[in-house]
Amino acid sequence: MKLKRLAGYGPLAAFVTAGSLLLYAAIDQFGSAIAQAAPGLLAPMEYVYFVAVPLWVVALAVVVFDLEWIEHPKTSTSRLRVARAATLVALVMPVVLDIGLIAKAGVILQSPSYLLLYGGIATSLLIHNFDGRRAGVLHGVLPWLGMAAGLAYAIAGIGFGMFLIPGIGPSAYMVGFNTLLLGQVLYVAWAVWMGVTLSRSRALGTAASVAAMAQ
Repeated sequence: MKLKRLAGYGPLAAFVTAGSLLLYAAIDQFGSAIAQAAPGLLAPMEYVYFVAVPLWVVALAVVVFDLEWIEHPKTSTSRLRVARAATLVALVMPVVLDIGLIAKAGVILQSPSYLLLYGGIATSLLIHNFDGRRAGVLHGVLPWLGMAAGLAYAIAGIGFGMFLIPGIGPSAYMVGFNTLLLGQVLYVAWAVWMGVTLSRSRALGTAASVAAMAQ
């Protein structure tokens, strides 16, 4: 799919990715307690969880591809290739994780899968926010917030990926888990802010086009 076809969907996708992550994180943190208090909610929560995780990553992909289209051609082509590859890797991993949960594959599959998922998210956030700031598309705190979220996801991915290493695995996992919570908060704030920013950008662009046509 050409990136041009995704142009214009960034604002909506930014709010979708924020909402999906909130659902995913809430179920991940409180799902067990909710299921114990209300067993009838277990199946609906599982369905929502299976949908929320891939929707979070798919919506992020739309946001960053839309951002790429706005930034072009002021960005580094080589960096964007890396970011696209990382985004595509992250797109595949929720399916792998869902299959692993259904098959009860355990940490043998989950550990490297989370490393690739969070690593892909981190690489995409770091590069796109860096290039967006460099291209003059993103200003102020927003790109720094995105890069901070990317760094948190990178640490989380490494922590989860090291879980199977004897000796340091549990400690690395706890570092990754705690950093993931920070990354999720930063990510939701960044995504909502990005949605507002892209919406305003579209509105200003439309107003400018209308004014140009009226002259």
